[in-house]
Amino acid sequence: MIDFHETQTPDAAPAQAGTPAPATAPVSPGTQAPAAAPASPGIPPCPHAQSPVPPAPRPLPAAPLAEAFGTYGPVCLAMGFFYTFCFYKNPSSITWPLFSAVGYLVLCMLFKRLGLTIKKDSWFLMGASFLVSLSMCLTGSPFLHSCSRLALLLLLAVFLNHQLYADHTWRTGTWLWAILRYGVSLISLLPVPFLHAAAYAKSGKASKSKNVLLVLSGVCASIPLTILVVWLLGSADAVFSNLVSRLFHDFFRLSTLLSISLGSLWAAVVFYSILCTRFAPPKPRKETCCKKGNPLAAVSFLGTIVLFYGTFCIIQIYCLFLRQGSLPESMTYAQYAHQGFYQLVFVIFINLALVLGFLKYIRPTLLLRLTLTFLSVCTVIMIFSAAYRMVLYVASYHLTLLRLLVLWFLAVVTVLMAGIFRLIFKDSFPLFRYGLLVISVFYVALAFARPDAVIARYNLTRENVSHSDLYYLQSLSTDAAPALLEYLPAEESCFKPWGSRKQYLQSFINHQPERSFSLSLRRYNFSAARAIRLFGPLFIEFPD
Repeated sequence: MIDFHETQTPDAAPAQAGTPAPATAPVSPGTQAPAAAPASPGIPPCPHAQSPVPPAPRPLPAAPLAEAFGTYGPVCLAMGFFYTFCFYKNPSSITWPLFSAVGYLVLCMLFKRLGLTIKKDSWFLMGASFLVSLSMCLTGSPFLHSCSRLALLLLLAVFLNHQLYADHTWRTGTWLWAILRYGVSLISLLPVPFLHAAAYAKSGKASKSKNVLLVLSGVCASIPLTILVVWLLGSADAVFSNLVSRLFHDFFRLSTLLSISLGSLWAAVVFYSILCTRFAPPKPRKETCCKKGNPLAAVSFLGTIVLFYGTFCIIQIYCLFLRQGSLPESMTYAQYAHQGFYQLVFVIFINLALVLGFLKYIRPTLLLRLTLTFLSVCTVIMIFSAAYRMVLYVASYHLTLLRLLVLWFLAVVTVLMAGIFRLIFKDSFPLFRYGLLVISVFYVALAFARPDAVIARYNLTRENVSHSDLYYLQSLSTDAAPALLEYLPAEESCFKPWGSRKQYLQSFINHQPERSFSLSLRRYNFSAARAIRLFGPLFIEFPD
């Protein structure tokens, strides 16, 4: 309740010392206040009293950032040009870890300047992002390049959500929703940099950047004359012309300049929008306590399923593991692996959904926890069974990228099951953080291992290398080059479809993307450089 006796109007001013205050007659509660006396005819009315009050300007989103646009705007624009320098026609080079390190460093400095403390767990996310970006320039696999780009985006989203919110109580579903929500919020903030730039241009603060604008104007005005002079000097001297061609190859084209300009502007806008989320963060979803069901019904539901799971696992242990992979009659390894593998993977996903769903929506009791534990143990046995089937298949039909990824995935799920076992008996266990740690470590290990090199080495060291194996190996990336040179068979009869061993290696080279062979500083890739060094005269170096 507001106390009117202690409230003062904004227009009220204290009486000056020595000046008596005007006496006012008290107004009794049931009487009306006397009407104001009309203005005398000789005194004109006050113009301010008759003019309408203009509406207050609509506040800009992320207003504290708009007031300092002269500081943060140029930094974001510089990051935009740096982004274009690193990634323009440059899918997998040494610039990826460079941009990751510089980008996170600048982002942390700006966040601290905006009053946001860098949390302890954020260093792990930044370190994981740097290692993933470093793997980009160590491998020539297009598949790993695509996966690494997706991983970098997800790690950035987790980093930003972790910085903006107190996420220590978030569950896996909340985290997934937060990542999606942040992406949508970031898209909605993309027009904000232009609004801040317009407001800054209308304010008097823009005059402080007059010298900077003059410098930029001078540089832009000199571009046409510089192009003419460089063209004339190149026509006069062949050495200078070759130097300019190497430095600015394909640069002074309208399409190139337009792509670089638009790419830099886009990156600057996105970087500035990320800073805007410091003051305009997306509204987090509140953790709601749902009413949990009866555990007796849940245990009854799981009872029949667990009974069949136990029977299946006993059969797997006796027939598959103890009998060392003996096959049923009239069945090949391919049929056995394919028949059982995909079904087992599907059942594994069903089991994971059951465990997580019952833990979330059913009131936990000791009997329910024991039932879910037994279900999880059966799931682990199914994982081992699926992995063993795939190992048998690989031993007979050699290794491919898909088969290697399947084994990697089963290893990841096996380690994740340890977190699920912990979650069954501890409701507050941070499963998402644990999963993020496990997947990050396993993915970094996979990327640094270079799967194509592992595949080539494994297949070439097996017996009976067939023509189909050689056809598959030549489709691999430059990561497989060392294994090809070391383990390729010496018999020329193995290379009849290609003519000779040398022609087979040349065919392998021709299957590689042209840009993976560039050795310029900006496009340097260690896998391509290793292949160029090993192949020597067989290798065709493509122009930068």
